[in-house]
Amino acid sequence: MERKEIEIPRRKKSALSEDLENAVDISQEERKVRIHRYEIENKQLTKSWTICCSNSSSDAVKYFTSVGISLLILIFSFVQIIRNTSDSSIYYNFISLIVGIFIKSPSLKDNNEVNN
Repeated sequence: MERKEIEIPRRKKSALSEDLENAVDISQEERKVRIHRYEIENKQLTKSWTICCSNSSSDAVKYFTSVGISLLILIFSFVQIIRNTSDSSIYYNFISLIVGIFIKSPSLKDNNEVNN
């Protein structure tokens, strides 16, 4: 049996490393500015999702999804309570859960936090 050598593909260089390798004569300050610019671009890319041919903020998608599911649970619970099912206590618990999620609980703050 013959042994075949397998080539391991090299990792693709990032745009930042290629840019910094090509720019030999830049100052440290310019290098820091470029690194900061790439970090900002990467943060923006990770915060947006492509859904149904549109770019959307990941935070907005998560928020509207949770609101939609919560509304479905509330509607279902109200319908079951109105229909007078035999044991409607679970539906009251669902309503309490949803209300408790969306209404923040009060908290006492330290005097230093209030003044700042």
